[in-house]
Amino acid sequence: MSDEIKCACGKTQNPDGLCDGSHKCNEEEVTFKETKVYKFGEILMGLDKEELENSLENEIKVMFSELAELVKDSYSENKSPIKSLLFDHAIYQIINAELAINKLLKTK
Repeated sequence: MSDEIKCACGKTQNPDGLCDGSHKCNEEEVTFKETKVYKFGEILMGLDKEELENSLENEIKVMFSELAELVKDSYSENKSPIKSLLFDHAIYQIINAELAINKLLKTK
């Protein structure tokens, strides 16, 4: 029995059908699609840090997204029913505070 590999795609120039490396199989068909994975805080605050413009509102959103991320990390370390309730309440308060601050900044 031979250690040589038969060419699976059949494009080989070898008369015995062995893969001779004269071609690359499916090179054109291989594509990769990169997808950004957003953090919990970024999703919560609706942020895309790559497309942010410099404004006070966006700086506040970034700060609150980082705070939400810290709360989530702390909650994820040791889950319990009471921590779940406190986590939900803390996240609600973070969102509420961010909305109130933005409202204050927009009020003239």
